[in-house]
Amino acid sequence: MKLKNSLVAAAVVAICGGLPAQSWAESFEEKFTFSGFGTLGGVVTDEDDFDFRRDQQPDGASTSADAGVDSNIGVQVNFQANSWLSATVQGLAMRRDEHDMNMEIEWAFVKATPLPGLTLRAGRMAMPTFLVSDSRNVGYANTWLRAPNEVYGLAVVPRIDGGDVTYTREVGSVRLTGTMMAGSSEALAVGQHFNMRNILGGNLQLQKDAFTVRAGTVSGDVTVSPVQQDKYSFHGVGVSYDKGNVLAQAEYVQRRSSNFYNTVSADGWYTMGGYRFGAFTPYAIVAQTKPHTSTSEPPSPFGTLSGKQQTFSAGLRWDAMSFAAIKLQYDHVDADGTNGISFEQPGAPIVPGFPNSMFISVDTVNVISATIDFVF
Repeated sequence: MKLKNSLVAAAVVAICGGLPAQSWAESFEEKFTFSGFGTLGGVVTDEDDFDFRRDQQPDGASTSADAGVDSNIGVQVNFQANSWLSATVQGLAMRRDEHDMNMEIEWAFVKATPLPGLTLRAGRMAMPTFLVSDSRNVGYANTWLRAPNEVYGLAVVPRIDGGDVTYTREVGSVRLTGTMMAGSSEALAVGQHFNMRNILGGNLQLQKDAFTVRAGTVSGDVTVSPVQQDKYSFHGVGVSYDKGNVLAQAEYVQRRSSNFYNTVSADGWYTMGGYRFGAFTPYAIVAQTKPHTSTSEPPSPFGTLSGKQQTFSAGLRWDAMSFAAIKLQYDHVDADGTNGISFEQPGAPIVPGFPNSMFISVDTVNVISATIDFVF
């Protein structure tokens, strides 16, 4: 999805308008902050017939190692116009729905804080679907090597073009944050892009000491064809604990469709736990997803967007340097004879518009991955 020119124009107008003319040239460079992040990774499996992938990637790793599943590079520019007005642009290169890595504008928004605790944003932003939506692609910011596909792979709308309003308030020792959003986007599924409009959503987050609890929902109208619309919705709840040497995290999500319920609808969850030993953090994850079917609708003639899958993961993070971490992870994936959610079979579609990933049958696959995550 290409960045609309209007977003760039709005950012330029808003930022330039917030700068006093006299000091604009003198402090221009000081108002910029540049940063970046990246991951160099490799994945190999014990399965020749199917590729192990992430999200909606068209291919991935098999017994031949693949570097494109997890590798990415991102750069971010922040511009602080004054104490209450700023802008952020982030470009991210990774493998999405194409065979090669490609750079896209992931974020491009103007942010205003007119009152304490109140934040307004307009532009392109990450869809706040998960506990770590903003930092999902920043490998260094996360303990795991990759987010569990059984949960994070269910979302087919990664970004939103529009606006949101966030209000944060301290209630005793509890920090409450609520966000409401509206806009449009594109949904990526079955190898195709679908326009998604009238997006409405919100989430509520509660933080107390080492605990964070978040619940959210988003829905929108998807144009499936010139004569057919569908209602897409995604709901989730998550909790995390991070104090001292102990860390734990869990999420549960639901993906729903109104007109293609038995093709699209699915549930997913995971739990993760880890313990820090100095620079080393071993961790384990159990994750599962499965279709959610309705007896009031006939079985899908097209297969399911994602099948049943359960994964046990064991990994190790080594903070080798202050700006880099090395990770190793082993995954035992069981798709129980369904198409699962992490697999693709290279080749022509069985039905035009519906890729082989909706019809394949996968049993157990063992996956070994290694990455170097870094920030700069």
